[in-house]
Amino acid sequence: MLLEKITIVDWRCFFGEQQIDFASTKEKNVTLIHAENGVGKTSLLNALLWCFYKKTTPRFEKPDDILNHQALREGRKKALIAVEFSHEDILYEARRIFRYDYPSTAEKVIVTKISIDGEQKTVRSDPNYFLNSVLPIDMAGHFLFDGEHAEALTVKSNSSSVSNAIKDILGSTFVMQSIDALESIETNYRRRATSANALKKSVEIEKNILKYEKYIPTKKLSMEELNSEIEVLELERGKLERQLSSVAAIKQSQALKLSTEKTIQNEKRYEKRAKADQQLWLSKNGIYALAKEFSASAKSIISDHNNKNSKKSSFNKEIILKILDIGECVCGTTINDKLELERHLRSQLETAETLELQKRIIKITSLISRLENVNVKDKFAEFDTSKQAQVEHFEAIKNAEISYTEITEALEAHDLGMISDLQSKSTKIHKEISAKQQLKGEVALQLTAAEKKLRAYNSNLDEINRGASDGKRYLKYQFLTKKVKENLIKKLKEETESARLVINKFVKEIIEKTARKDFKVIIDKSFSVKLTDQYGTDMAKSEGENQLLGLAFTGALAKFAKIRKNAQNKILLPGTEAPLVLDAPFGKLDRIYKHATAEFLPQMASQIIVMVNKEQGSPEVLELLKDKVGYQYALVRHNQSPQNEKASEVLNVNDKKIDITCYDSFFDGTGIELI
Repeated sequence: MLLEKITIVDWRCFFGEQQIDFASTKEKNVTLIHAENGVGKTSLLNALLWCFYKKTTPRFEKPDDILNHQALREGRKKALIAVEFSHEDILYEARRIFRYDYPSTAEKVIVTKISIDGEQKTVRSDPNYFLNSVLPIDMAGHFLFDGEHAEALTVKSNSSSVSNAIKDILGSTFVMQSIDALESIETNYRRRATSANALKKSVEIEKNILKYEKYIPTKKLSMEELNSEIEVLELERGKLERQLSSVAAIKQSQALKLSTEKTIQNEKRYEKRAKADQQLWLSKNGIYALAKEFSASAKSIISDHNNKNSKKSSFNKEIILKILDIGECVCGTTINDKLELERHLRSQLETAETLELQKRIIKITSLISRLENVNVKDKFAEFDTSKQAQVEHFEAIKNAEISYTEITEALEAHDLGMISDLQSKSTKIHKEISAKQQLKGEVALQLTAAEKKLRAYNSNLDEINRGASDGKRYLKYQFLTKKVKENLIKKLKEETESARLVINKFVKEIIEKTARKDFKVIIDKSFSVKLTDQYGTDMAKSEGENQLLGLAFTGALAKFAKIRKNAQNKILLPGTEAPLVLDAPFGKLDRIYKHATAEFLPQMASQIIVMVNKEQGSPEVLELLKDKVGYQYALVRHNQSPQNEKASEVLNVNDKKIDITCYDSFFDGTGIELI
């Protein structure tokens, strides 16, 4: 799919009818749109998404506020977006209308086929289905996205976002829906087998299964919500930290603060590991090590006892007492009438030992012998090393936290009120992130425990069902369903792994051409995006490097989707060729990276639409792009109010000066001007 033209009528900030023609040839595939903040870049991007799918980007404010406010004041009740696009050399138009008095009209999109003579015929198939076949909705989010989308994929090793992005580009929605459906079918067959068996034993198990099947989705939803909230907070804090870092007076302190924060996180992790090592040591060696401390004393006591009683009777005390009690020896000799024999037996009681004492002495002697053979000296050295490491990490944490507090207080107390306010907001968000991450950990533990219990209950239920003849048919269906589900999961995993390797290769090719450092890009098996040096050590990413990496990853997704355009796969949708809309791709890049990005940008997709402000669209960048730019536009802010003391804003492009903020206009809103 290639975009040809968009027509906007009274939609959001755009007043009246506005139009943009997009560059779509191989020679000139870049459309450049100049726009300052708050003028309508995000609205323009969302106009495309809204027209095709009636959806907007996650951070698009007030998505239901569609109709231009001035148009509404003037009595107009209709907003419209019409997008002309070509697909397989055929021209189409997608049109969506919003009526203020009938908001439900926005639910419908009309797609028409445009012939060479301009005649339009409605596409007879379901227009939503047709648009989704041209550019699947799950893939669209990786082509038409806001400025933070690319960076969010690689920031903080966001492995789940990377994994989901690859699955989206693979067109795996149908497979994942099928897996969910098979899960439900498998559960249904299990229940029917239980019902057929009519076993009282299974009733309580079934209740527990139902309970956990309701409980687990709520926890998964909580995890998704927490991930989303943490991602938004991290992006928001990232903005604040970048603003703080850009102030020269506190740049060094800010960098030290971030480094100290990372040190605290690492030392806490190391301290936790040292504690775990000590617990493991105790579980393996604690009993022997502690017991050996007492073995020498115990051996000495037993030795003294044996020496004192060296002339012990060879008879057992209990036996002597028994003979005296019954008055007859085992040999048949009577005791009562033999006083000498009785006195002799009673004298033996003074040195005779009980059988229980003998047994205990033998056991203790044996245990001491074993303990003497256990060499715990080295073991104690391991424990001491681990204990010392814990103490050192604790001290490091304490010192780092003191430094962190001092730096934070210094930043908050800075002379510039704006900086202090930014720092306070950043600190507050950091605490929110920590709280949500802790909550996420708790939810993850609850989810893991619930899934384990559900598996156990299902296993118990299966065992009951296997023992009953009347449920065997359903058990067979359940088994087959499970096998199909497991096969789909395996196939999806294989396809995702294969895609990961290909996309990693594309990213590496882009980074090798653009990055100034000698590092390697790795999208590992857990889908974390990392930079490593020549020795394989993880490297921290600067803001610019992270944005460059995000753009490279986005370009790799687009390239991968294109090569899969005609893919024949039994379980996955084919790829697609689509325009790449980039909002502020040069934002955090320095001069060298800006130039490198400007050079590879036109190669990222068959059609590129780039939105830049004056700072990002520097003369050097525009010079590098000029041979690929087919159209350039400026978004102009119009105000009915007078200019008064406000400064003029002028855009200089191609030796042409354009007032990008106009006063005393006949309307309030944004206009689009061709350069």
